[in-house]
This record gives sequence, structure tokens and C-alpha cells, in this order.
Amino acid sequence: MAIRNIGTTLRNSLLKEEAFSYAHLVKFEKPLATDLGKSPRRAKDYSYITDGSMDIIYDDLTQDAAGNNTGSQTYIANKLKKVGPVAETIQAKASSMTITLSAAALNTSLTDLFTTTASSITGTKDLVEEGFREGDLISISGGTNNGREARINTFSNNNLTANITAITSLSNESSTSVTITFSSPEIDGVITDRSFSGYARYINRDVFIYKAHMDANGSIIGDPYLLFKGIISAGKMTEDPEKEAVISWTLSSHWADFSRVQGRITSDAAHRALNSSNKPDPEATIRPAYAKDLGFEHSELAVNLIGVYQVQETRYKEKRRGGLAGVFGGKKMVEYEVTVDRETDLRFNLEAKYLPVVYGVNKIDSIPFFVDTLNNDASTVYCAYALCEGEIGGLYDVYFDDTSSICIDSQDSGTRGSQS
Repeated sequence: MAIRNIGTTLRNSLLKEEAFSYAHLVKFEKPLATDLGKSPRRAKDYSYITDGSMDIIYDDLTQDAAGNNTGSQTYIANKLKKVGPVAETIQAKASSMTITLSAAALNTSLTDLFTTTASSITGTKDLVEEGFREGDLISISGGTNNGREARINTFSNNNLTANITAITSLSNESSTSVTITFSSPEIDGVITDRSFSGYARYINRDVFIYKAHMDANGSIIGDPYLLFKGIISAGKMTEDPEKEAVISWTLSSHWADFSRVQGRITSDAAHRALNSSNKPDPEATIRPAYAKDLGFEHSELAVNLIGVYQVQETRYKEKRRGGLAGVFGGKKMVEYEVTVDRETDLRFNLEAKYLPVVYGVNKIDSIPFFVDTLNNDASTVYCAYALCEGEIGGLYDVYFDDTSSICIDSQDSGTRGSQS
């Protein structure tokens, strides 16, 4: 992202060293639950915020999944606290940055008698005193508008009326007891209860950050340019009783998908997400089904055993010769085979390792995760190995003690086929 698409107007202004101020415009994909897990990329599927002192209208010319232009959007002022620096190198590797948002309105809720229209909500209490601010997204519970959402644009009527833009269409309703709740997903998404029916993960959601240069009159010089495009990799909420609550989102560039460790560790505790009571947590596993999968239960055990096996051993003995040679004390040495027991020290110190994700054709090592003997025969040892994470096209060759299992020619096949 080192090359910026800076328009001619802005470039000329910068070359002339004209005075300017700037603001960041953040287009933040909402964590919405969809059937396929992917956003339709409609305008209403994003939140638009800025660290500027006034609202900024901008059309980034993007299209939704249906190919329709999303149009101009209003980036709400004073919602973005801080935008971290963008670190870039000449190497193609993952970069990251952090944006910080105010969480002062988190969990703000008000139950009152409200009169609702398509463009306003009027109650009997001061909405600003109750904690609501311009630009807040609110959800409505109760009445005919139950479950619908709107964005507060301005306040009027001594802050008793919120002038709104309906996210979902609202019906006219007079003096009805309803509850309005702060529900900006870019802020409360990090603490949303996973048991909530509409819960959706915020990880890997798209975030676009534009930088707008403005002149002394507050007009945008040329067009804002894309400063950073990435996905959400982590979220954190910080509360300070002497300051304010903030939400920090860590963003990673698209290269993060390539550098991220995709494998799964062969540890029972990590695989089943065991808690302090040694109970699995399905919500913390990579897949809910892993909570009941005991495949790695023995993957970190040490197995010490003595394996007994039998081999044929050649021995020699003297035998008297027959006939006249035997009369004069003649003897000869003869071979004979006997079955003897042998012991071998079998020690398997298993430890958890990461299963790799295999791309293309690769020679990889195997990871033992289970070793045991037959319950009634200690000489029979069973060992299970893991190869990689996810699906693969097939196994082309298997090596035993660095020897390929594929015969290189007919002579090799004949030699191996004669061995028991």
C-alpha cells in the first residue's frame, strides 16, 4: 500500500505547500450474521466514522455484491478517538495498525413513552443527559417498531427529540412505552454475548481508512485517498475510572492471511478448549465439534515399555562323523537354528506440536499423538500419526527411516517383495 492514488487537485495543493487540516474516514464493516457468513457489502452493512470535528460526506465509489454503487455516505464526527501509525516496508509482509473509539455510550439504554415517526423519536426525558450522542446507532425494543434500528443525526426540542435516519423503516407510533438502546456494532461488538441469536464474529471484517485533506473553509481538497485497507485481527476494551472507556481494534493488512499460523496444535487442552475445571468450552474451540473430540487425549503422554520379540538365532555344535572317520575321533561343526527372546526399550515421549497447513506438494514429517500396546500382547505396538491440518488431495509417497515406500524398478520390487 506504499503507492497512494492521490488526485491531481490534492497533489498540486501539496506541491504549493498550501495550508490544510486533515481527518481520517473509517469505513467499518459491521459484524452481521448472514447465511453464508459474508457481507453483501451494502452501504448499511458498514459504519462510517471520522475523527474530524464535523460530519464529512464522501463517496468511495465502491460497489456492493450485486454490482450497485453504494453512493455517498456521511462519516459521523467525533466517534473516532485515534488512528495509529501505518508501518510499511518494501517487503511484502503483514503490517498492522490500531484505531481507538470512545465507548462512553456503551450499554446506554432508556425506557420511556416515545412518539416515533420516520424521521424522529420524541420522549419525555433529555436524551443527551441519558447518555446518547449524535451519530449513535440505536435499536428499538417494544411497540410496532420492535427490533428496528436508526441513527441519531441531531437533537432538538431541548434534547427531547432525536432527529434520525432509519436504518430499517419505522412506523408512526404515539406515546408508546419502548426501550431505545445504544447499539453501534463497531463499539459493542467486542463484548457481545456469544449466546445471542444474532451474534456474529468481528474477526476478519473489512476496515477501510481514508485520509481527507481540508482547506481553511473545511472543504475537502480533491478527493480523500485510501490510507489503509485491512481486516480486524483483535479487539480490546479498556476502562479507566479516571478517564473514559475505549475500544481498540487491531487491524492487519491482507498479507496477514498468508503469515498467520493456520495450523492446529496437537494438544488436548487447546483442541477441546479445556477450562480450569478440565471441561471443554465449545464456544472457544476452532469448531464446536472439537469439544467432544478425544483424538489428542494421549498426545502429551510419555510411554515407557519393554517390547519382547522372538528371532531365529544360528548356533553351532560338534557332531561325530560317521563311518571310519568317526572311529578315529573325527568331528564336524554343524549349524542349527533356535528361537530366542529379545527385548527392546520402547520409549515414546509425546509432545504437542503444530499441524502444518500443506499447500502444493511438500515432504512433511509426521507427528505421533497416540502410542499404546495391544492389551494382551506387549510385543504389538500401535502408533497413530498426524500429518497436517485440513483436507489434502492425497499421499504420493510414505518414507520409513528415510526410505521411500515406492519401488524404483522391478529389481527393487522383487527384493522388497521377498522380505517378510
